[in-house]
This record gives sequence, structure tokens and C-alpha cells, in this order.
Amino acid sequence: MRMATHPYTFLYFDAMGRGEFIRLVFAAAEVPFEDIRFTHQQWPKYKKRNKIKLYLNKLNSCCYLVYMIYFYDTAVAPFGQVPYLEAAGKRYGQSVAIATYLAREFGKLVLSIVQL
Repeated sequence: MRMATHPYTFLYFDAMGRGEFIRLVFAAAEVPFEDIRFTHQQWPKYKKRNKIKLYLNKLNSCCYLVYMIYFYDTAVAPFGQVPYLEAAGKRYGQSVAIATYLAREFGKLVLSIVQL
């Protein structure tokens, strides 16, 4: 994991899409954050890569037990999707969950129109 200059690092494509309202939460709260934008060609280096290893166990003279173990590269996107947020040494996925978390952290979460 890289060292961030801000406590929050946000990663998404260099486009608006699902990441834009998370950027708006940061802007509304006036909280600085590291905004990492990348192209679709750069996306594979941020995506989760599953590594599969096959094992064979010989049960008897003619039968083998085959099983697979999945290894996940934890240095990339949670769920293999963007946008995602890095905060306090952890990675968080799912855009609505990220926006809700940040709004609650920054005291900007409105649960009812009556609160406006």
C-alpha cells in the first residue's frame, strides 16, 4: 500500500460516473483527499486478480482428489470494482456505501427532509 498525503484516497476512472457524487461529498465537507484517476487501459493494474492453484492428492492406485485453492491479490480493488476508498489503512468498495460513510464521518448525513 502506498503512503497517502491525505487520510482519504479515492480511486476511480477519469470520468464522472459513479465516483462523482463521492467527490461531491468531499467538496461539500471541504475535506481534502487524494483523487487518483486512471484510464480504462490502466484499470487492470487496480483490479483484483484471482490466482488459482490446483492440487492433486492420490487416493489410491487409480483415483485422485483434485481441489483448487483461490488466492486473492489484496493490494488491489475490493470486489474487483471501482470506485473504492482507502481510509485508515483499509479499502472500502461500493459507491453508495462509501458516500454514506463519508457523509456520516463529516457530519453531512441527512436522514430526513425535516432535518434540512
